[in-house]
Amino acid sequence: MTRIASAAANEHLVNVAMRTQQRMFDAQRQIASEQRSADYAGIAQQTPRLIGLENARGLLSRFDETTAVIEGRLDLVDNSLTSIDGTLRDFRQVVLDTDSSEPLTATRVRDVQTWAFHALNDMAAYLNTRADGRYLFAGSAVDTAPVDFPYESLEEFQAAFDGRTTTAAPTRDANLQGVRLENPGNWLEFEESTTGASRILATTAMFTGLEPGSTITVGGTGLNDGRYTVTRVVDAQTIEVATMKVIDESPLPADPPVAASLSTPGGLTLNPAATGGLRFDGGAGTLSADVAGSLAGIAPGTVVRVSGSGTNDGTFEVMANDGTSLTVRTATLTDTGGAPVAGSIRTDGYYKGDHVAETHRLDTDRALTFNVTADHPAFEKAMRAMTLLAQGADGTAGGLAANPERLKDALALLNSAIDGRSAQSTMAPGEDPGHLEQVRGQVAFEQMIVRETAERRRDLSAAFEGRASAIERIDPAEAITRFMAESQALEASFQAIARIRGLSLTQYL
Repeated sequence: MTRIASAAANEHLVNVAMRTQQRMFDAQRQIASEQRSADYAGIAQQTPRLIGLENARGLLSRFDETTAVIEGRLDLVDNSLTSIDGTLRDFRQVVLDTDSSEPLTATRVRDVQTWAFHALNDMAAYLNTRADGRYLFAGSAVDTAPVDFPYESLEEFQAAFDGRTTTAAPTRDANLQGVRLENPGNWLEFEESTTGASRILATTAMFTGLEPGSTITVGGTGLNDGRYTVTRVVDAQTIEVATMKVIDESPLPADPPVAASLSTPGGLTLNPAATGGLRFDGGAGTLSADVAGSLAGIAPGTVVRVSGSGTNDGTFEVMANDGTSLTVRTATLTDTGGAPVAGSIRTDGYYKGDHVAETHRLDTDRALTFNVTADHPAFEKAMRAMTLLAQGADGTAGGLAANPERLKDALALLNSAIDGRSAQSTMAPGEDPGHLEQVRGQVAFEQMIVRETAERRRDLSAAFEGRASAIERIDPAEAITRFMAESQALEASFQAIARIRGLSLTQYL
């Protein structure tokens, strides 16, 4: 045997060449993928840091998805608020024009009431805005439409709120109240007085939470089922409700007449000198003059206003007139004579959501709390102003022509609802100062927070991406240089192996 190379030497040389070949293949893969390694084992020392960066980047990505949803909802809320703002400003101008017009004609009354009804429908639609199966103005009650406005026409609304015995809520608490009162057995009594207020009495303390001005629906009683407006909560067991009746004042010819005056929206005024004074008969439901024929100018269907009488001051709708005596529309309770009956009482405030604010986490350090609900004072005051004007059919005792002061009250509420301006009225004092411009500013601020948080998160994600890239990625020029060097080394190794295998002792003998 003359060969110089041994099997051991040959195996060693092959192993060295194979390691060189592996390094060349690694460099080739790095050039193709621009990655240092196909797995974490290839960057073992940097693996913990890289995993931490990838986890942080993944968390930011999930926050991005949440933020996109929140941003979309805020945009929808902002669009709804913009629409509401336009509706309120247009309606306020209509009310201003109506208030400044003389006289308040039936056409103008019809126009402003139609505007009020349509504005109520618009408000309900905007506040019932829904996205991703969620109502945006309902608090955490996202499956419930927050505004319940069930009326299909102005006439249907006026049938529910006649402006005389059932009236629009005068206060926020009355407008929002929603309770249901029930009791086993017979627990309700009804008391109709010819000289005082009509009362509903409970056998137990059931009326603690009722608000004056709220409209109640009585059911299950039979004769007294219907809607009534609470005028006074006497105590936990007694409430007074609005009825339409004539209270006895000098009803008999032997009694001295009352020095009261009558007037109509058309401008007719009859003072005691013309009528000789008035007599009020509660049992008959009549207003009579001492001077025969002095009331002949008042046609049936006319609304008359009584002033100076004491207990009968107010408006009445004339049903019949014989020239001396007016028969007016009445609506009273059926007296149960102290015998309790079964039944239920409920109030139906328009707001059906809750008051639990929704919290959305924007990132690990910041959360956004969204608490604009459909019962916000800006929306509540606006809707109360609209119901105030829409109630009561024209030509009735509860209509706008018979109650023109409602225009100024509605303007005061609208001013307060839109931009927080106060005005002299019977309703504005003590109102919650919240207004629409405030709400829009709050939503705009929240949109800014979401955008700034998203931008900061994008910057942070880019920084994490850069750091991770520095660990994962390879410099192509460096990889190509190493590939060329390893390929040359491999070629040299193969040449060396071939040369060594060809050596023999005979070459030196």
